[in-house]
Amino acid sequence: MEPFKASLAHYRLSLIVPALLDRNLLTATMRLERGAVRRAFHFRDGFLVAESSNEPREHLAQVLSDLNILDVATAAAAFEAARSESVPFGTFLVDRGYVSAAQLLQALSHKAQEAFFDCYTWESGELELVPCELPDGVGISLRLPLGALHRDALARRRDWRGFREAFPNNDATFRVHRHMAVDWRSDAEEEMVVLAEKGATLGELLSSVPMGQLVAARRLVQLYRQGVLSPRTPGNAMIGDAPNLSHLVELARALISQGRYEAAAAVAAQVLETAPCPEASKIYRDAEARMSATLGEEIAAL
Repeated sequence: MEPFKASLAHYRLSLIVPALLDRNLLTATMRLERGAVRRAFHFRDGFLVAESSNEPREHLAQVLSDLNILDVATAAAAFEAARSESVPFGTFLVDRGYVSAAQLLQALSHKAQEAFFDCYTWESGELELVPCELPDGVGISLRLPLGALHRDALARRRDWRGFREAFPNNDATFRVHRHMAVDWRSDAEEEMVVLAEKGATLGELLSSVPMGQLVAARRLVQLYRQGVLSPRTPGNAMIGDAPNLSHLVELARALISQGRYEAAAAVAAQVLETAPCPEASKIYRDAEARMSATLGEEIAAL
């Protein structure tokens, strides 16, 4: 293939990548640049095998810390030692026993995927595709199929758009209804609720999760659907009493009575995507609980 350049203002990554999928066994380096941010993705035989970025938050040492694989001080010291010995950082970590090969691969995969997915949101910047082999000194290689990365990126973009339709304002704050929480699924959810109790804005909550804003958004949506969090509205008004929403609430309640719990949860979620509605939150939680109980019975029967 010939070298290729494009402006992301005219061709988004979501349009360019499908054309690359048509090429058998893509081997090339994709460079993307927007402002001061520069990223490079190296593909071999149709697989993403390495990624690099000049973003400090995407440095491997920072990612290892974010994933709780290494503490910040240890990761920083190991990086300096690897640099002084001119050894690839990942290789140094495994050889010296700081991390296992599986842990390093987990961190590298997370780092590469998050950077790749983020580029799908870019609406400006430059892209350059250059046929070449993997550069020297990369260390441990990845093997992430480009097709799977593309599908995941599109799914994430849909999730993010849906979230933004429900929560468009980063300055919004939340009410906390702890009585709606039977138990927490994770310490991460508890931390998010504590921040909300302290008056954290939506933007601050989204930035509080090291795993990325989309992970934070999914946690927020789950807590919202369960009725644990509800966005504040002007004058303490509660939306959700409109006739069309009331009809959906009744439909969800009827589906519960028919034993169609998954459908009931989907309808309740539809109401909650339109406006805060405590009754829909209760139905959603009830449907979730009944689905779990039904699943438990089926597993016991097996």
